[in-house]
Amino acid sequence: MIKGQSLSDIGLQIAILLGFSMCFIVINI
Repeated sequence: MIKGQSLSDIGLQIAILLGFSMCFIVINI
């Protein structure tokens, strides 16, 4: 349970980070 939860949190953080960098790149272009 703890393992799955931390994996889920990591995936969520990565998704947010990717989305933020994508928006940043699009704004810069």
